[in-house]
Amino acid sequence: KLVQTVPGVTTSIEIPEEGNSYPTLTVKWDEEQFGLTVAQCDQHLREGEPRIEVLTNTNPSLVPVVREGDTPKTKQARPNQLQIISMTLRDGEDLTVGNRLRQILANARKQAV
Repeated sequence: KLVQTVPGVTTSIEIPEEGNSYPTLTVKWDEEQFGLTVAQCDQHLREGEPRIEVLTNTNPSLVPVVREGDTPKTKQARPNQLQIISMTLRDGEDLTVGNRLRQILANARKQAV
């Protein structure tokens, strides 16, 4: 809810059917309109205090799992998004993450206008 207060940002929470079964927050915005790419936002989160790790297209943890016998699938471009998986968050850390993300996105939006 904190991140959604920034105009132009949309969020959704889903529990993936495959892989992890933890609620996952997906955050999207128009990179051109904000003058901020998902990769740049990820970098700001990692360089801040405390360091915040998220899933993005450039995050190496998004490498798909390959199992013996799997048939190769056509690689599709992932949408512009940033994801936060709740499994490692402790009480109150959701507010820390939400406030930092809101601050980064709001600052980018102000500078782009």
